[in-house]
Amino acid sequence: VLTGFAEGLSVECAADMALVEALSRHGAWVHVAQMCLARPPLSAAAIRLMRTCMQQSQKVVDTVQEVNLPLSLLQCREVSEHTDDINANVKMTMLSQQARNDALQILGFVSNDQMFHECANLFAAEDVLHALMQLISGRPSDDAACAACRCLNYLLTWRQGARRKALSPQ
Repeated sequence: VLTGFAEGLSVECAADMALVEALSRHGAWVHVAQMCLARPPLSAAAIRLMRTCMQQSQKVVDTVQEVNLPLSLLQCREVSEHTDDINANVKMTMLSQQARNDALQILGFVSNDQMFHECANLFAAEDVLHALMQLISGRPSDDAACAACRCLNYLLTWRQGARRKALSPQ
C-alpha cells in the first residue's frame, strides 16, 4: 500500500508544485526519508518521490540534508544497533537501476552543500568515495551519471582537494 502511495504521489508531485509545498508544510519529508531506508520496493518508490520533489523545492533539499539521507544512501551512517539492517536494505534497494539512478541524482542535488561535506567528513574519505564509485559503476542513466560526476567533483575539490589523497596509492 505504501509503495503504491509513494509511486502515485511521485507522479502527482511532478505535475503539481503546490502538492510538494503542502507536503513540506506538514513535515512529510522526514517520514519519506525513513521510507527510503526501508526494504524495496517501498524504498525505491520513496527515493523516486524524494528525487522528484527535490527538483521542485529547496525545502525538500534542506530536509534531505537535515536527516542525512545522502550519506545514508552511500551506507555511511553512525553506528547503531540498526546500522547493519539499514545498510542491508540500502544495498538491496540499490540493486534496482531506477533506485540507483535516483540516488545518484539526490547526491548531485546536495553535492555542493556545506552540510553534506561536513557530514561526509565524519567518515573516512576512502569509504565515502568507494561507496559513490560503487553506485556509479552500475551503469547509470545520462542524468544520473552527470549528477554522480558533479558529486564526485565536489567531493574531490572540497577544501582544496583534501579528499584527493584517498584516491592515491599508499
